[in-house]
Amino acid sequence: MPVGTYPAGALRLVAPLIVAAAFFVSNQAFADDPEELRLRFGEDAYAIGDTLVGVGAPDGAVFAAGERVRLDGPTGRSAHLVGRLVTVGAPVGGSVYAAGYDVSLEAPVTDDATLAGYDLRVSAPVGGTVRAAGYEVTLEAPAGAFLARAERVVLDAEIAGDARIMAKEVEFGPDARIAGTLTVPEDVVLLPPDRAVPGTAPGLDPADP
Repeated sequence: MPVGTYPAGALRLVAPLIVAAAFFVSNQAFADDPEELRLRFGEDAYAIGDTLVGVGAPDGAVFAAGERVRLDGPTGRSAHLVGRLVTVGAPVGGSVYAAGYDVSLEAPVTDDATLAGYDLRVSAPVGGTVRAAGYEVTLEAPAGAFLARAERVVLDAEIAGDARIMAKEVEFGPDARIAGTLTVPEDVVLLPPDRAVPGTAPGLDPADP
């Protein structure tokens, strides 16, 4: 995927994870399991490993990187997750920043969700804006607003605000609702072609290239 397709907010998750990784590498001698390194600092949780489960921080933030990362404990503030397979399986009280080949958001997020990868799926409510950049993006739960760039986008949920979709193909499901304005490229393929999206402002605004 071209670098330019990633949402700017996704870059926020990189720096904290690099810092955490450097700390862990320099302190491996203190780890009980060299294959999985975890640290609690204040209210925040840090984890690096192959398969990470049981990740969460009820009153803090989570920073996790691995082959498979599953956030399955409540997180009071933000969650920063990187892996090949990333799953948000427990509520997040702040925002989610996640990157991976396959990213799945399966639990509510109070604020924003910024996702980057190949196959991205949002199946739980997001109170703020969903920002997603990938090959295929699926939104099937309510969101405050929606910003996406992908080859293909599937929209089957209610959006309380605006939706800006930069994709070659956009499919609307039966539950698609947009209270604000829908902005898409002039040459986008809409499926089904005669589908009227309830709540969408009249007409489609051309998106920037």
